[in-house]
Amino acid sequence: MRVKVIERCSSQDERPIYIVQQDEYLLSVKEVGERLNLGINAVRKLIKKGELDYLEVTVEKKVLNSSVNEFIRRNKNKDSRELLRD
Repeated sequence: MRVKVIERCSSQDERPIYIVQQDEYLLSVKEVGERLNLGINAVRKLIKKGELDYLEVTVEKKVLNSSVNEFIRRNKNKDSRELLRD
């Protein structure tokens, strides 16, 4: 799944700025963990494995709400321990 980017432009220091759809919002790793009933380390592992789309905001990764919804749809009725195995 890709980020629904409406527009991409550059700031003065040449870092890209992403403008996403109006109804999209970002969640912290802790918030995603609460929503999925997982610890923050498990959420970070899912991010690293590419299961959740994210944006890096400063040094923290923020997960897109639509990515969490899609993850839930894709993995409904599956064992989360299987998803976290290396």
